[in-house]
Amino acid sequence: MLAALIFGLTSALFYGATDFLAGYASRRGGVVPTMVYGQAAAAALFTILLAIHGVPLASARDWALLLATDVINLAGTVMLYRAMAIGRLTVVAPLVASYGAVGVLLSAIAGDAMQPAHWGGLVMVCIGAVLAAKPAPRVTADEPPSAPAIAYALIASLFYGIGFWVQGRLVVPVLGVIAPVWSYYLLGAVAAPIVALVRGISLAVPPPRLLGAMLATAALGGLGYVTLSAGQATGAVAVVTALSALASGVTVLLARAFLAEQIGSGGWAGVALVLTGLALLQF
Repeated sequence: MLAALIFGLTSALFYGATDFLAGYASRRGGVVPTMVYGQAAAAALFTILLAIHGVPLASARDWALLLATDVINLAGTVMLYRAMAIGRLTVVAPLVASYGAVGVLLSAIAGDAMQPAHWGGLVMVCIGAVLAAKPAPRVTADEPPSAPAIAYALIASLFYGIGFWVQGRLVVPVLGVIAPVWSYYLLGAVAAPIVALVRGISLAVPPPRLLGAMLATAALGGLGYVTLSAGQATGAVAVVTALSALASGVTVLLARAFLAEQIGSGGWAGVALVLTGLALLQF
C-alpha cells in the first residue's frame, strides 16, 4: 500500500506541474506552438516505449476506435490549453478535473451499477465546479473575463470524459496502456504543425526558457503517466487513481504561489469538493 500511495501522490505532482507549465507556455508562446513542441517530444518518448514493449496485435476496428478517441482527447487538449491561455488556472484546473464525473455518468448510462458513494461524489463534483468557477475580483483592468475560459474548460472536461471512458472501456483492454498514449501524442505531433501551416502560425524556435517549458510539459506528462501506471500495477487501482486526481489541486497551489492568482469567494471550498468528489467516484 505504501508504494501505491507514493506512486499516486507522485503522479498528481507531475500532472499538476504539467498543467501549470502548459498554461505558462500557452500564454507566452501560443496554444499551437506549445502543442507542436510538446506533442512532438512526447511522441518521441512514447515511440521508444512502444518499441520496447512491442506493438499490440488488434483488428482494424480496434485501431479505428483508438484513432477516434485520440481525436476527441486531442480536441480536449486544445480546449484545455486555450482555457489556460486566457483564464485563471485556479478556475480552469478544477473544472477540467470534473471529466471523471462525465465518465461515471457514461457508465451509468451504459448500465453499470451506481453506488451511493458514486452519486454523492457526482453531486460534490458538480457543486464544487460551480463554486470554483465563481469569478474572483479581476486583478487588472485589462484581464479578460472568465466566462470564455470557463466554457473552454467545460468543453475540455466533456471531451476528456468521453474519450477516456471509451478508451478505458473498449480500447485499453485490447491494445494495452502504452499504444493509446503513443497514438494520441503521435496524432498531435502530426496534426499541430498542419494547423499551424493552415493558419499561418509561426513555428520558429522560441526562446530557451519558453522552449524549456514546452518540452517540460511533455516530460512531466510522460512521468505522470509512468508513475500512475506503476501505481496501478500494485493492484490498488482505485487508491492510485483517486490520489492522482489531486493534480488539479497541485495546479491551483502552483498558480496561487507563482502567479499570485486570486481565488474567488468559495473557490477553495469548490476545489476541495471537486477533489473529494473525484475520490468518491473511484470507489
